[in-house]
Amino acid sequence: MPRYFYPNARDTTNLKNSLSIFWLRSHGYLKNKDSIGTIEWVRRGQSCGTIKFKIHTDDEPTESCIRLIYNYKDTGIDLAFRLTSIPCPFGGRRWFIECGNAPQGEYCGNRVCIIYLSEGKFMCRKCANLSYESCNENKAYRYGDYQIIKKANKSIEMQNKLKKRTYKNKLTKKYRKALNLRRLITDEDINNAEINLWNQ
Repeated sequence: MPRYFYPNARDTTNLKNSLSIFWLRSHGYLKNKDSIGTIEWVRRGQSCGTIKFKIHTDDEPTESCIRLIYNYKDTGIDLAFRLTSIPCPFGGRRWFIECGNAPQGEYCGNRVCIIYLSEGKFMCRKCANLSYESCNENKAYRYGDYQIIKKANKSIEMQNKLKKRTYKNKLTKKYRKALNLRRLITDEDINNAEINLWNQ
């Protein structure tokens, strides 16, 4: 199915290289006081960027930081961002990256989980003026026949991504969600929606 977007829409987050706290945590970089690593972005099987990073976490909130080292248009760049954290109710800490961008001389300082590479610098979504892909879709295609096809495709996509459909002889929560999404749509609804969209 084609996707329809507003003209002159903002760039979307999925088109930008990004660094996520969730990715750092899942790869164990926030467990140790000092960590060094590399991240490479790949699109369509081709590398589209690589950076090195160094992370220092400390009990003192002003001492924790992440340092990014990379090249942009043959220029070496070394950026440092403050890391902040809050305690979790059941132990541990939840980490954030503090946006260090200073548009028009005003320091941003937003606590975010993801920063995006825009014009050679990493910054939060607001500073980079980015939108989500779904926000750029024309509202006319969020409902009706188009929405029926979209939900059916999403249900199939969710089921294909599942590693397990059952656990201890019970359906997993994600599998139940995919099935419930599909139950709302009949095969007749899908056929009628495809015919209507084709005739437009």
